[in-house]
Order: sequence, then structure tokens, then C-alpha cells
Amino acid sequence: MEQVNILNTMVAYTIIFYLATNIVPANADRFYIDTQNLKDPSQKMTLNFTKQKDGNWKVVPDVAPDDPLYFSFDKNLNFYSLEGRSGQRDTLPLSKLIKIKKNHKKWKKVTEVMIKPRSADSQERLSFVVEKKGKKQRIIRPGDDVKTEVKEIPSMHLRWE
Repeated sequence: MEQVNILNTMVAYTIIFYLATNIVPANADRFYIDTQNLKDPSQKMTLNFTKQKDGNWKVVPDVAPDDPLYFSFDKNLNFYSLEGRSGQRDTLPLSKLIKIKKNHKKWKKVTEVMIKPRSADSQERLSFVVEKKGKKQRIIRPGDDVKTEVKEIPSMHLRWE
């Protein structure tokens, strides 16, 4: 079985996108994530998510408006992405790589999500805390028990219309 490092920043962001698309109500066509820019932590960044007619999500960071990312998840937890500028397509079979366990059946009531690799020999784990900050707002941040590599991922303020 293929092994994945769940502490990898790109995998962590893929998981955050999965969490966000599930926390946001199904009838929402737009949502935003406000966070720090990883390249320049002193700079704030907003990721604008827009649902496309084909069911994909279009993500446009305000720091690079000409470089969108299109992505979707299927029922088997496969992550499909298409980079706007380069046209590069990727598929990441998350269900074969990780197990996602949430602390509540309904996504809108989730307060913590635990991610573990499917391989039995790996002891890595990653948790995210989801805090309610208003009727249409949540904060997603790495849990207190995660390693320092993931602590570099800043808190993400999720809001929708």
C-alpha cells in the first residue's frame, strides 16, 4: 500500500479543503478562507471558493488572482485537481491513504477531526479543531497535540454567504 506523509503541507491543505467543503452547507455556492500567506506570514490571504456548474470548486487566492485551482472530491474520497495556469491534473486517492474520523455525525456540529494514515506501521496523526465563531463562520486550526511541522499551518477563518 502506498504511504503518504500526512504532515506534508499540501496533503494538510487538501484535508482542510475537504473539511471546508463539508462544513459549508450544501446550498452555499461561495465561501472564503482567511488565513496567513505561507510564503510571507506577515501578509494576510483570502482564498475565494466558488462552486462551478460542473460541481468542481474554483479556488482563487487574492495574492495570485490569475492562478486558480479547480478541485472536487468524489464519494470515495478521491481528490481531483486541475491547476488553472499550468493545466496540470492530479488525483489523490485519500481514502486509500488516510482515515478521517470526526467527533460528530453531522458536519455542521463537528468540533474535532482526527486524521490517521491507513498503513499500520505509521504512528503519525493529525487533528484539526473546528470552532464556531458565528452563524456562518468557523475557525479551522491544527489541534494542540500535533507535531511542529503542522503548527506552521496557520488558523483558517472559514466563512460563507
